[in-house]
Amino acid sequence: MTVKSALASRHPQVLLIHDRELESGAAVIISQHMEDFRAFKAGDDSIKAVKEYQPKILLLEMNSVKDSIQYYVSLVKEHNLLTHPHQVVLLCTNKEAGLAYAVCAKGTFYDYFVSRPIYEKFRLKSILNNLSKLLAIQEDATQINDTYVNALDGDINSLVDEVNSFQENIKNQIDNCRSVLVNQGNHSGGEDIEEVLSPLISQIEDEVHKSLANFLDNLGKQKLSNIKHKKNLSKSVSSECKFIKDIPDDGNIELPQASSGAEAEDDMPTDDMLLEAADDNLEAEKLLADNVLLGDEGVIEKKSPKKIMVVEDNHIYRDMIKKILIGHKYEVIEASNGMEAIKQLNKHKLDLVLMDLFMPELDGLNTTKQFRKHSGKKDLPILALTGNKNKDLVVKWVSSGINGYIMKPSSKEKIIQAVEEALDKIKKN
Repeated sequence: MTVKSALASRHPQVLLIHDRELESGAAVIISQHMEDFRAFKAGDDSIKAVKEYQPKILLLEMNSVKDSIQYYVSLVKEHNLLTHPHQVVLLCTNKEAGLAYAVCAKGTFYDYFVSRPIYEKFRLKSILNNLSKLLAIQEDATQINDTYVNALDGDINSLVDEVNSFQENIKNQIDNCRSVLVNQGNHSGGEDIEEVLSPLISQIEDEVHKSLANFLDNLGKQKLSNIKHKKNLSKSVSSECKFIKDIPDDGNIELPQASSGAEAEDDMPTDDMLLEAADDNLEAEKLLADNVLLGDEGVIEKKSPKKIMVVEDNHIYRDMIKKILIGHKYEVIEASNGMEAIKQLNKHKLDLVLMDLFMPELDGLNTTKQFRKHSGKKDLPILALTGNKNKDLVVKWVSSGINGYIMKPSSKEKIIQAVEEALDKIKKN
């Protein structure tokens, strides 16, 4: 299948820039999903495209995360591009998923997607849909603000014109009064009226001029305030990369720390497991759609499902386990790290926890220790999710409060077997 970039919109709002020799699988997915899309290989043509089209969404798929960041920096710093509101999505390999997540978590880019290999094409579509909605809202807000500020500017300009006209009329009337006083003073044989009233008229003229000058000054300040407000809003809806100004001239970029590539690779489910999980999810949706069960004696209330928390920083593996558990009528609570799991602990009455041991912020062992300190949680069964087969470590886990473990990756049958055995032990106790 080929990417129909030549037939895409002449003014695309979504650009993908890559350095791949072979066709990008992500480009195929996007071209099927969006019309205003073009893909370019990094080079002169891609730079011209960014300059001409000013894309609202930019996807970068370079050989590494660092290469993608450096390319973005070159667009901004060397070519002075991307000064308009836009968002960036990183496309990366599975081995660099942890690093890409860390980069996005810092606010550098909007999101990331594992494009080599592609496990979840619908997640990429979801990212693009959410971005499109976000940018549309920002654009509407900017237009509404511009309309409002421009209307205020128009009102201020009209007031300024009226004040200037009023000031000119006052000046003409005062000049006429002086002329009348001079004529009357010349025809009267008594005291010179002009000498008496002329100072009073001058005083009135000065006070009117001062009042009008203050009024004009305030209008000018209001107009400057409107301009500043307009610039601030435009800046707030733009996605200027916060780290760009901090990058040294030599382009040396310090990337955040992420989980080890080997651990992330071991955590990845196989294609067969993903397909099984997808089938289970469809079956689960049908089962959960019913609110009652039919028994021999008629309608019976459905028993509350067992509630299991899955604590796993690898979202692909976490989603796979979630779908398997839902397919077997379990209720699932999710957490992406130990700190999030502790927050969820007091919100739910849990029957079982599946815990990854190697996670950012707070690892599985320390999270387990925190769980055990909570009153009422000392007997909560916790199964470790790990790819490590070292028996000495297993002994250490048990001493820390772990009740058992599930190897990664495992088949659906082994996962369910481990879960059922852990729950059966609770019943027996």
